[in-house]
Amino acid sequence: MSYNGKIQLVPLLRVAIACVAGILVGDKLVCHVHAVTWLSLAVLSLLIAGISQCRSDRHIEKTKSGFHFHLRQGWMELTTVALFMASFFIGAACVQHEEMVMNPPLSGHAEEVRGVVVSAVSEKEGRSRCDLLVTCGPFVGHLLRVTVREKILPWQVGDGIAVWTVVRGGQSVFHSSHLAFDYHRWLIVHGYIGTASVRSDGWRVCPQSLEQLSLISRLRVAALTARAALLRQIFPVEAQRLQHTSGSSHLSQEELDEAAVVAAMAMGEKSMLRTSLRDAYSISGVSHVLALSGLHLGILFGLLTLLLGRHPHWWTLPLFLLTIWGFTFLVGCGASVLRSATMLTVYQVMKTFHRQGVSLNVWAFALWMLLLINPLSLWDVGFQLSFMAVLGILTLGYLLCTYERPWRYRFTLTRKEKSIRSLLAFLYVSFSAQLATAPLVMYYFHRFSCYFFLTNLLVIPLTTILLYLIVAALLLFPLRGVLLTLTTGCAHMMNLFVSGVAALPGASIEGISINEVQLVAIYVVMILICHLFFVLLHPGLCKDIL
Repeated sequence: MSYNGKIQLVPLLRVAIACVAGILVGDKLVCHVHAVTWLSLAVLSLLIAGISQCRSDRHIEKTKSGFHFHLRQGWMELTTVALFMASFFIGAACVQHEEMVMNPPLSGHAEEVRGVVVSAVSEKEGRSRCDLLVTCGPFVGHLLRVTVREKILPWQVGDGIAVWTVVRGGQSVFHSSHLAFDYHRWLIVHGYIGTASVRSDGWRVCPQSLEQLSLISRLRVAALTARAALLRQIFPVEAQRLQHTSGSSHLSQEELDEAAVVAAMAMGEKSMLRTSLRDAYSISGVSHVLALSGLHLGILFGLLTLLLGRHPHWWTLPLFLLTIWGFTFLVGCGASVLRSATMLTVYQVMKTFHRQGVSLNVWAFALWMLLLINPLSLWDVGFQLSFMAVLGILTLGYLLCTYERPWRYRFTLTRKEKSIRSLLAFLYVSFSAQLATAPLVMYYFHRFSCYFFLTNLLVIPLTTILLYLIVAALLLFPLRGVLLTLTTGCAHMMNLFVSGVAALPGASIEGISINEVQLVAIYVVMILICHLFFVLLHPGLCKDIL
């Protein structure tokens, strides 16, 4: 049986695309078609796929040399179409079920809501805000964004809280760009059941039982509590932040910024980052280093490979998975971290059992699996940016790295050629990731960073050094003070450099406004240009990409 084009080598890519299409259609028809209907259609498609597969395998042809089995091409094509339709219907059923769960009826009356604090308390305009994981009642297992009319709250992550409030859904608000922002949609995409405004005397601290929560939710609470304790122990800025809001902190603003960057890169705690510092990283084109992503898990993966060996054994696989997923829960299970952890898990399992991994297949499997778990992630900006960045690296980055070079057909390279190749590979990867995410950045944030190449040249190495220093500070207790001093020094250099680049003339093009049609058109043009240059003009480059 011959392959019907190279796309046959990545069947999971087509399955993932069908699932994405089903999620989009199911979201549009949420009020017209019930989830049970979609699920019934999915079961019917799977039955058709099974029957057609059996029919294609039972065709026997008698020849002079004996009996031979042949695949009936028509039945095989029916099997393929049925499987894709099953993925489409499953995606539609999952998104409708998730939207029903995330949109329960709200009473509109004041009631007592009990939960556990799962985020650091942030203060703005005399009000405090944090996230509460509801532990009992009709909203059990959901997040509630709580705003208290009080400037300073003594709440810590893991504290049990009972509040007397009215739970409300978010409303659409309008920005200066005249584009509507659906706050209610944003809330349900990120797992929030709604918002609650609490008076200063409308809350009390009381222990909460976690028995009604799922195992995943209980593990998440335990991990977030451990992260908060670790931050207070190693980075005392958490306690200093509370003093700073009341005006009694002895830390300067630079020291607070350094500690905030370290906390964001080490544990994913970004509540202490000032808006101006966030904007500086965004304008410079390196805001991705503040969000835990594949870069951070890649460094952790490198350390595990160094400790466990380049050739994994079956007995090292549980240790690897426990470390990767333990860190993922510890930092809050963000979209980019989940994507990276899933891809690394699949890669390590295939490597352990001596199976050859296909990059796009692994990428598609991670996309498909995470969308089945939470189909609303498709509208998460971090989820979109993370997967598009990796897709750009796996396609455009690979093509650029294999483009005409003097050493392309040589097996031995000099030290100078290896250094040049490493530098070019770093530039190609950075360029590919930025180009793949640039349309999304323009669509959501209305800007394009012009100096991202310059900034990444220094920020990525500094980030790598900083993360290694943090790991060393966790492991080498006697040298913790010295290592943390070096860590804050790296963060200080990074903040100075990023702020300097952001202040340069023409650092970014602001005020870009594009709609969904223009966004899709930009990606289509990019794909056509890459297809023209790499596939039509240099077809030999694409022979191994799939």
